[in-house]
Amino acid sequence: MLRRSLLALSTLILVISISNTAYAEVPQLINYQGILLSSENAPIITPVSVVFAIWDAEIDGDSLWSETQTVTPDTDGRFNVLLGAISPIPDSAFSGDAFLSMKVETDEEMAPRSLLASVAHTYRVRTVDGASGGAITGNLTVAGNLGVGIEEPTEPLEVQGTISSTAGGFKFPDGSTQLSAMRSSAIASVGLSNSVRLDDWTTLTQLLSKTVQAPTQGHMLVMVTVEMNLSSNGTSVEIGISDQVDLLPEDGIYNLSYSPDAGGGSRVLSIHRHFPVNEGEHTFFLLARYLTTVGFADVITRHMSVIFIPETL
Repeated sequence: MLRRSLLALSTLILVISISNTAYAEVPQLINYQGILLSSENAPIITPVSVVFAIWDAEIDGDSLWSETQTVTPDTDGRFNVLLGAISPIPDSAFSGDAFLSMKVETDEEMAPRSLLASVAHTYRVRTVDGASGGAITGNLTVAGNLGVGIEEPTEPLEVQGTISSTAGGFKFPDGSTQLSAMRSSAIASVGLSNSVRLDDWTTLTQLLSKTVQAPTQGHMLVMVTVEMNLSSNGTSVEIGISDQVDLLPEDGIYNLSYSPDAGGGSRVLSIHRHFPVNEGEHTFFLLARYLTTVGFADVITRHMSVIFIPETL
């Protein structure tokens, strides 16, 4: 009769072999080692049939998995088996406490059952593809791109949806950490170089516009540079920045006039205006009106930059 105890049990080791192929199937195997002795304390050296089982309790309980293997010990009674080689071990076997039992030939089940250590519990993370849940403790290295909600990511980290940070913020390559939605000014700009002629004093002309999103309450500083040619003496234009498409602000109008003493009609004007804003979308316009009935004005180039400054930096 075999001695009903198992001596010198080694630590259960999870066998994980990940190939270079993405989503390769990881073997559902646990490497288990031990020594078989007879009731006279002599090593068992002949092949024997052993039933291995995993239970949810140390005594009695429900069986979570089992399989029968032929174990061939060496001359010292030592053996090594891969649990799961006959019947794959389900992930559910490690959803809570798990105890391993052995039953050799016609003997009773050996006692006590062995509690599977945490190393074996890492077996539950055998694949991320299709996983229904679980936690990973420790460092995790991903070779390739990682997609969250995306099947074929093209960037190191690609997320479909909202990224939430409850503490710590986001760290950038320069070493700086952003803790809030906006800690510094945000800049948007637009420019055009096509020529626009102004020659109708009854028309307010839109020369440029830019729409920006304010992430919170704050201020927009709008800066514009305009290059213009006035055709002849007496030609005059008014120009300004507005947040309304059909209205030049009274406090932000600039006048350009032809001046023989200042290089004729060629002008470069830089103007700016400040707007308090709430969270949301805002559009700003560069508007101009021809003021005389003589000659014309050609707008050559124009450029607008919009800087958002949050209420609290």
